[in-house]
Parts: sequence; C-alpha cells; structure tokens
Amino acid sequence: MLQPVWTYSGSNGDTYSGLFRKWGLGTQITTNAPMGDIVVPGKIMAGHAGEAYGLVSDVFFEINNEFGIVFITTVGAVRTARRQRAPFMMWRKQCSTLHTRILKASLRPEQ
Repeated sequence: MLQPVWTYSGSNGDTYSGLFRKWGLGTQITTNAPMGDIVVPGKIMAGHAGEAYGLVSDVFFEINNEFGIVFITTVGAVRTARRQRAPFMMWRKQCSTLHTRILKASLRPEQ
C-alpha cells in the first residue's frame, strides 16, 4: 500500500489544488512540495484524507517512525477550504504546528 503507483508529473492528473501529488494503493504519500502536500515539514507521511456527509478528516503517519496525526472536523471546514481553493491546507498546517510543538516538548530533558 505504501509503494507509489502514481506520482504527479505536471500533467498526468488532478492534484486537487496541490493536495495530492503521490499515491500508493489508496494511500497518499506526501512529497513536501511547497504550497502542496505538507503534513509535517520535512517528514514523508502516508495516510488518507476523507470528506463525506459533512465530515472532513485526515489520518497520516510517518513511514519510518512511530507517530501519526489524526484530525476530524465538520462541514464548516469544507466550506472554508473550498472558498479558499486550498482543501485541508489550513487544517494540515494547524495539525503540523501542533505536532511540532508536542514533539519538541516530548524531546526536552526532564527537569
């Protein structure tokens, strides 16, 4: 599932406003393209984004380590993302920022 079977080359598909650039079998694999599919800066993540019946969600994990991110929100996020023509980007950015803060806090030596 994590082996890429499609990678965007500039003309071979629809990236959904830059969100999708590489896919395995039903699994998105991030490329960290600027203004694109960044979940955690500098990390290659695999997962799946969902949108149905008012739900917007993502589940992503880093392939080589033991951490992941899950977020679930409601229809207001979909409407906002569509108006901005940047699906899930602001939510992913917030999740990425939160993850970075948690990761940095967990790596600090105990005092």
